[in-house]
Amino acid sequence: MIGAGAMGFMLFPIFGLVLLTLLFVSAIRPRARWSLFKRACVIVICVVGATYLVSDVGFHAADFSRIRNLRQEDLAQVRIGEHVLTSPQDIAAICSTLRKTEWFESQHGGWAEELPLTFKTTTGREYSYRVAYYRVHPGAVILHRVGGPGGYMLGDVGFNAHLPDVLSRMGISLPGSA
Repeated sequence: MIGAGAMGFMLFPIFGLVLLTLLFVSAIRPRARWSLFKRACVIVICVVGATYLVSDVGFHAADFSRIRNLRQEDLAQVRIGEHVLTSPQDIAAICSTLRKTEWFESQHGGWAEELPLTFKTTTGREYSYRVAYYRVHPGAVILHRVGGPGGYMLGDVGFNAHLPDVLSRMGISLPGSA
């Protein structure tokens, strides 16, 4: 899902938080006839569930904001696959295009082979993502992978309809976009 539809999809974690809050309040009410063990279990489940939901939404929102707010003067280079962009004009074009990134929630995949996308700041910090051509709607998806070689957790970051064209003008082709 892209844009406003995907933002609506984010209401599910909020709904989950509301349900967990109601369950939590029921567990700590002094008039409830629950055993101490049952209350403790419900409280632990509520705290763990709420932490997961808040961190998942927060993680997504932080990456989305970072991508949309990249500035050319803060970046030393952009790496896309094997291509390294260091010219201020190329970096400015990438940053300008990424400001048009829309919220994205994948529910089924639909993208081609992923390429590494790394932003290196002038302070030396690196932000690593994955970028791929999205076959469902022409454009590119930006993804975040977390974890080591043993396993990855895929996180959606955004969708950008203009990125494949901008990259193409720089001589960079996303697999599946031809």
